[in-house]
Amino acid sequence: MAYSKKTWVDGEVITKEAMNNIENGVAAADAGIPVNATKAKAGLVKQATLVPEAAGTNVTKEEFKALLDALKASGQMASS
Repeated sequence: MAYSKKTWVDGEVITKEAMNNIENGVAAADAGIPVNATKAKAGLVKQATLVPEAAGTNVTKEEFKALLDALKASGQMASS
């Protein structure tokens, strides 16, 4: 059964059905955010490792690769 929001009013009796509806909503929300992101679905990712700023006017191949490696290691970019 899908969660349906309830607007509570003063003096209303709390029933087991209403409490179960809340529990079902919490469980659905908890299951709704995948822990690991993939190319197909959103999820939680870690912060990437700090990569030093480019030293000169032009970014070197090594500086660019360091950035790509940090993004892949943190899960912000697919590794394949």
